[in-house]
Amino acid sequence: MISAQQLREYSYEKVFQGNFRGNASFAPRPCHYTTLPKPCFMKHTLLLCCFLLAAAAQAQTPTDEKAQIEAMITDFYFEGWMTGDTVKVGRAMHPTCHLKFYRDGVFTDLSRADYLSRFKPRNKEAGVSGRILLVDVTGNIATAKCELETPKALFTDYFNLIKTGEGWFIVDKVSTRVDK
Repeated sequence: MISAQQLREYSYEKVFQGNFRGNASFAPRPCHYTTLPKPCFMKHTLLLCCFLLAAAAQAQTPTDEKAQIEAMITDFYFEGWMTGDTVKVGRAMHPTCHLKFYRDGVFTDLSRADYLSRFKPRNKEAGVSGRILLVDVTGNIATAKCELETPKALFTDYFNLIKTGEGWFIVDKVSTRVDK
């Protein structure tokens, strides 16, 4: 790294070298330290730039993303699941989403369409509730752990989610059921 003194000397020698031969009245004055940015000023400018870039990068914080995911799961997935509303459940799930579970020695992989075809419209039952236990966000991907409880069973779901230009979607779901 060069010092400020070396920079001044280099600038003077390289920039003005031989440009004003024979006429000293037009020769430039040597560079003064005050004409160069002071190292302290440069440090503060660099810190300010870093701060502004960090602020711009945090415009959409993980907390905001987490709130969007929780709202999508609560308003569409839970509400649709509890009432049999396939439009709401379908809104929460990306068209490529698959539901996977293992029960009674059989591994099952359902497409979104197959999963939605199992719902029938109904009134919300008493004692049915949904809880979001965990949401972990990294950029435009996330995972969520949720529970849906009915009087007969407890379902635990793990969702993999991706944010597209249209919002957050469940792209994969694994589920287990524990009968009461």
